[in-house]
Amino acid sequence: MSGNTHYSVQCWLRRGTARQMVWIPEKHAVVGRFLRLTESGVSEDGWEVVSAGARQSEEAVRERSQDYKHTRRASDI
Repeated sequence: MSGNTHYSVQCWLRRGTARQMVWIPEKHAVVGRFLRLTESGVSEDGWEVVSAGARQSEEAVRERSQDYKHTRRASDI
């Protein structure tokens, strides 16, 4: 891998009673840090990083993010 590889970390986030697991850039994956998430043009402040786990290159995360689309095709008999 080149020296320009960027990494993402799989993190659990919490906002009130809501929880979600997301891949975020490594520089933001700091337990106790509060983040603003934006999805479909809508931003929400107040997501706390509760835990940080696996680390992967951003390229690998992007490639794996679409794997669910192939699950049914692979399991059909």
